[in-house]
Amino acid sequence: MSEQERGLDAQQELGRRIGEQLLAALPPTADEIRLIIRAALSSWYQGTILLFKEGVEVDSLPDAGSAFDDAETLRDVMATENGGTWFSAVFTVFADGRMSASFNYDEEPQALTVDDTPREIMPALYARDFDKYPRSPKNTPAWLAEKVAAGRKQLADIENDQARQAADSAATPPAPDTAEPQTTLPTAATSPATTPTQAADRQLPHNSSRDPRAPASPERNQPMASDSFSETRTRLRPKLYGREHVELDLLELSLAGHSAALQATRPAGPDVTVGVVIDQPNSQTRVSEITAQNWGLPFGQILEAALDNPIGRQIQVEPLTAEAQMIRDPVFAACVWLKPSLLEGAVGPAARVIVTPTADLTLTGAYTPQTMTVFAGVIDDLLQAGEHLETITPAYLGPHGWETVAWPASGVNPILWNRVIALFADQLSGRQ
Repeated sequence: MSEQERGLDAQQELGRRIGEQLLAALPPTADEIRLIIRAALSSWYQGTILLFKEGVEVDSLPDAGSAFDDAETLRDVMATENGGTWFSAVFTVFADGRMSASFNYDEEPQALTVDDTPREIMPALYARDFDKYPRSPKNTPAWLAEKVAAGRKQLADIENDQARQAADSAATPPAPDTAEPQTTLPTAATSPATTPTQAADRQLPHNSSRDPRAPASPERNQPMASDSFSETRTRLRPKLYGREHVELDLLELSLAGHSAALQATRPAGPDVTVGVVIDQPNSQTRVSEITAQNWGLPFGQILEAALDNPIGRQIQVEPLTAEAQMIRDPVFAACVWLKPSLLEGAVGPAARVIVTPTADLTLTGAYTPQTMTVFAGVIDDLLQAGEHLETITPAYLGPHGWETVAWPASGVNPILWNRVIALFADQLSGRQ
């Protein structure tokens, strides 16, 4: 069998698997399911799974088995010499088993911001993708050539900045070691009961695991060599990350030649994504793409195991006002985005809006101007205190899942919110 024939067989097998998984995830309340990859580049993508009934969108799903992983593999398999591969795709499956797929090779992919407006993808990501899937000049659209050129300049500028920082660091005597100790995720046996505290005033949350998100080395991103999936399964925990920080991590690790060591994640809600960590005696180890490959498992299966582990555990809910609460729990902060029913189970059906500014803090409450004002105040306090924030974007739990809440919400002081936006932007730009 020729190399081309083997490639076609692999494409057909992956297409069949994607179709079977989408069909298995199609509920009786819908008659069509679409896996939409809006933008796909090396180690980065933006996608969603939507459900339809008689042509009308009725719901969405966070995942469908390993469909996302298989789509990423399919993109690699479909690459051609000097022709690159596709940038976006749509896989459609109907209740009667019919399936169709379309692929975009030449048009610029349209990634979206949290308010569903077009967002620009970092040019450096296009440059890295072009290195992996090169194209001949005649197969390179003008927009892609511009992106790659800008990306190469961006990468060169970052390399120069890193070289200067390394030189400055070498010339500066080392400071005393004052690093904060790492903390482990709480377990069901040690978590406090679900009883509200009686604090009358809004308090600044204490973030005991500030996690500056400096990119870890490949060794720190992998479990110990003797660990297998079966040995670590009960110690897997989901963890929330901001999408902007994950993109910056990818860029930094790519520069170091360790892009496969990036934290493996799945999009979960507006501006957030969820990864998996392994509880160690005195620290946590991130599950990277390398880890998933070593275990021989799609990341979706690893994530499902992590989401199942904390089911039934208790959490601590603290009142901020009569309508707003604070939940200081890293597992809940990650789980609630993929399992929204946890929100109602923890604080009741009136809590319909949330924001997770840090990896271990969730603010939730009724969708009112008073609640949004409290949220803005807490976020401002965190930023003023120099805390590392994953996101400042809240979401409302609607009939089709999480929907972005536009800031500034009614009742929120515009001056306060403009300061929040500026401080958060400074935090992100400080990493670039």
